[in-house]
Amino acid sequence: MKGKLSIVTQIDGGEETFTTFDGEMSFSPLNASVHYNDGESFVKIVLDSQKMTIERLGDYGFFLELKENESTKAQLNVVGSVGDLTAYTEYLRYSIKEKSLLLSVKYFLVFAGGERQEMKIRLTARLNGSEES
Repeated sequence: MKGKLSIVTQIDGGEETFTTFDGEMSFSPLNASVHYNDGESFVKIVLDSQKMTIERLGDYGFFLELKENESTKAQLNVVGSVGDLTAYTEYLRYSIKEKSLLLSVKYFLVFAGGERQEMKIRLTARLNGSEES
């Protein structure tokens, strides 16, 4: 079903970036799925009781599987070169309702050389015509 999503991102404690997208989404008591286009790229976010996955295909790509208090393998694809990295999820909090999703996640990407990048994301997704929060 069609809806709107708002995403606030913060990298390494810097300034927050706010973006909105139109997308396709579905919600059930324990699962949520959100798909949207970011320019020429396609982004898919899937949330279930165990984990969150984020997949981006396009100008650059990545695949993240995030589990609270766990390190997981991740992939980054830039100009055809694929690199493996690790994602450590500090917290993954969310509320799924019949017509909306509220999500807050903080994770660290750890690159091959040991460099760490802190990521914070707040996402709100709501079906069109829904005032539910």
